[in-house]
Amino acid sequence: MVTDLTEIQNYLKDKQICLLGNARSILNTPKNIDKYEVIIRMNRGVPKGKEKFIGSRTDILCTSTKNSQYEIEEFFADYIIWMTKDRKLVTEYINNNAIQNPPEDWQRIKDVYPKDTLPSTGCLVLFFLLHHIEFKSLTVFGFDFMKSGTWYHHIMNQKWHPAEFEKGFIETMISTKSNVELIIE
Repeated sequence: MVTDLTEIQNYLKDKQICLLGNARSILNTPKNIDKYEVIIRMNRGVPKGKEKFIGSRTDILCTSTKNSQYEIEEFFADYIIWMTKDRKLVTEYINNNAIQNPPEDWQRIKDVYPKDTLPSTGCLVLFFLLHHIEFKSLTVFGFDFMKSGTWYHHIMNQKWHPAEFEKGFIETMISTKSNVELIIE
């Protein structure tokens, strides 16, 4: 994996970014997602059939799960960022084509999380963007902190992600950022 962040930093510099989480509640209200300069999706949030709610484009896929080359090329983007330091789910394609989120960032977050829990991919992506990218603006949809579940699978209770703790952690991270908007539906 690529460990140098220069290319992705240059690509995202001064851009209007939309980060899309995968909360089922994101499908409640139509949105004009494709107006953003850069659209970032996570894990398995394929837009096909849901474009009026989550747009049609993906510029960056941030993932912590197993995605095949076909899935990425067919439904996602040219840029891939692997978000965790754990590589047990990394496919050969991801290993050869992804940017590695700095493992020390993952550890920094994990160290403040409650015992036996893990940060969600969404939290990792927000941390990455806030600490490594000089964006113009960041609008975040599809984060409801596990209230509505994930729209692309039926696991409703992800106990390994501490929802209330993560909500506070994320709200604290963005509280001083006037160019970040978290829209909870």
